[in-house]
Amino acid sequence: MKTFSIIIPIYKVERYIAACVQSCLDQKTDNFELILVDDGSPDMSVDIARRIVGPRPDVTIISQSNAGLSAARNAGLARARGEYVWFVDADDRIEPDCLGYLESLCGTHRPDIVSFCAADVIDGNVCRRFSRKEGECRIGADFIRKGDLQVCAPFSLFKREFLASRGLEFVKGIFHEDSEFTPRAYYYADKVVCSDRILYYVSQNPDSITRSVNPQKAFDSIRVVQARISRFSKEADSSCRTGFNDLISSDFNHALKNSFDMDESQRAELDRVAYENRYLLHHLIAASRLKYKISGLVYSLFPRHISGCYRLMQGLRASRGFSLRHSR
Repeated sequence: MKTFSIIIPIYKVERYIAACVQSCLDQKTDNFELILVDDGSPDMSVDIARRIVGPRPDVTIISQSNAGLSAARNAGLARARGEYVWFVDADDRIEPDCLGYLESLCGTHRPDIVSFCAADVIDGNVCRRFSRKEGECRIGADFIRKGDLQVCAPFSLFKREFLASRGLEFVKGIFHEDSEFTPRAYYYADKVVCSDRILYYVSQNPDSITRSVNPQKAFDSIRVVQARISRFSKEADSSCRTGFNDLISSDFNHALKNSFDMDESQRAELDRVAYENRYLLHHLIAASRLKYKISGLVYSLFPRHISGCYRLMQGLRASRGFSLRHSR
């Protein structure tokens, strides 16, 4: 059995797929399999990937009709046979020759999850996103309690048996699936080992799911992702409640940030969705950060005009030289 299964969903990434796949192949070990999931990509992305991988026996290509990132990841996970799985986005890349280091880390600690560092690549410059304490072992819930959880699934390595034992997979047909999947995975993890090495590089692809403008992302975030995490938090250990409140608060305001790029009809729909899920406001009011508490109280006073309240508060803060726009 291979130690790692690298799963790469492919959809309209012609400019990036070559660098992504090549970074996965640039390893000095053969202890991995590469699973490429063609999610009905209409361009030449899959053909480019095929040319790079060639007739390697440790590469599997799955083809399916376009069903979204979650379905593609789940399809790859179902086919995976490695001990650990790594969900890599096709417009990003991983550190060359990093699997030998990860194999040593996993062999020593036998974790459920490995949390490593990531960086943005901007105009050729590498900008670290966050840091970890090298070799530190923690229970997964500790990341939620301390507010240092990185929800982007590609920033973690997951033990396949652990995911299967908890029935963990991505919710199909939605945006912001990582914000729903990762908190649940970390909450259940008995051991997470940390690495301060930058092993994942995020390309600034303006057409990526996370950067493209689509009102449905905001609707899904509130109606599906935050709703599911809210229900999950009620069953979680009480010591994690504040951490979940902060996660939901961040996601809620991040969804409202999208209103700046919406037209009036879309803003009206966002307000309707926010009003229907106004029970989420108690998470903001109970959060640990003052900005979330204040936001929650203001939204509660004007529950049918939440997106307008958000934009008004952002304007007031900007006029005073501050910016509290929330970003992931």
